[in-house]
Amino acid sequence: MDCGSWWPTHVSETYRYVLGARDRSRILKEHASHRLLTGASEWGILLGLPAASRLMADHVKAVARLVDALALGDAEVASRAAGAAAENSAEQQGLYGAAIPEFALSEFRDLIDEHIAETAAYVGALFERDYLGFREHMNAVIGNVQRMASFWRRVCGPAGRRGMARGLPAARSG
Repeated sequence: MDCGSWWPTHVSETYRYVLGARDRSRILKEHASHRLLTGASEWGILLGLPAASRLMADHVKAVARLVDALALGDAEVASRAAGAAAENSAEQQGLYGAAIPEFALSEFRDLIDEHIAETAAYVGALFERDYLGFREHMNAVIGNVQRMASFWRRVCGPAGRRGMARGLPAARSG
């Protein structure tokens, strides 16, 4: 796993969590949550920034609260969870901007804001049974994850792993 390939996995596991919420499947949600939180730990290793793991875990938890609130139609809790995701985004921007030399903060800000907004939009559309809206916003998420993966491949360098020297296992093939 490298910094770029991490993002599609994160997005697909988030979608699995959404499906678990839609289907009221505790098992699917727990499995996706475990994979998302494991991914959060890997994220900090990939970047060589332990604080990035905590921030990504907080992001995962905020999005899970948002998804669960939207599934239940609880606008107040959904609003608080969206606020927590936005605050977390600002914290991630602060960490990466301070810790990574020549970090393209404005580009990341645009990408992460789009990532959060379009994720919330596809989830909301799905639970409202607005399937055209779901398709539109899911397509935006797919485009965003491709740009996010490209961005992080550039940030992490040619090897795709800033954390390689810190003991991350070699990437698996096939």
